[in-house]
Amino acid sequence: MVKTVYGGLPDASAEQAVRDFKRAIELTDKRFHRLELAKTYMQMDREDEAQTELRTVLEMDPRGPFDQEYARQAKQLLKELR
Repeated sequence: MVKTVYGGLPDASAEQAVRDFKRAIELTDKRFHRLELAKTYMQMDREDEAQTELRTVLEMDPRGPFDQEYARQAKQLLKELR
């Protein structure tokens, strides 16, 4: 179902995306990067890892103008994974 909703990336592209988002998180830990990492995990059917990232998004302190929207999206995606 997740692939139907979000489309899919070739495995190599998804793995590269995971590496890139993890690197971005190392450099500057922002909700956006974790949300996109979670979406990538969902596309790869790695739901446990997606849930971990989504929960982290919800636990982070808001720092930017879009953080409330990212938290809203994370909450919705967590509901979809349950």
